Amino acid sequence: MIGGRGTMDELFEALTLIQTGKIKEFPVIVMGTAYSQSMMQAIFSVR
Repeated sequence: MIGGRGTMDELFEALTLIQTGKIKEFPVIVMGTAYSQSMMQAIFSVR
């Protein structure tokens, strides 16, 4: 499930499309808290 640069690219592309309103009601699921927690903190200020 955990990927590399391609997975991150797809994640940021989906988030950009959501933020700009080009797509709506698009589920974003991030799995693996040990892997993604620091990224989530940096991007979303989630703790």
